[in-house]
Amino acid sequence: MTTLKDYMMATDETAIYPTELPDDADPRLVALCYIMLKLPGECAELSEHIGKAMRDDGCRITDERVGKIRKETGDVFWYLARLCRELGLDPEEILAENLDKLRSRKERGTLKGSGDDR
Repeated sequence: MTTLKDYMMATDETAIYPTELPDDADPRLVALCYIMLKLPGECAELSEHIGKAMRDDGCRITDERVGKIRKETGDVFWYLARLCRELGLDPEEILAENLDKLRSRKERGTLKGSGDDR
């Protein structure tokens, strides 16, 4: 089984970013911009399969649809892994911090609502 850290490191093998850059361009910023421009497209493809399940599959999640959703989820993970890799973030720490934040909100009764600092 691959860990999140192993997966993140392995994405180096398939990361291809724009290469024709001005001499003074920050390559990390270019990578981050590229990732953030591509990630929403992958999320949209994932969303499309939910809509197609409603429209084409009689409002049911079929095994075939789950397979397609699974593939798109992998693409979303790839871009999130690249984002972590480019910024030197530990995905396991991020997930643990996120769970801590959500548990705290649950305990305080602030899961509903909006705003980061609730």
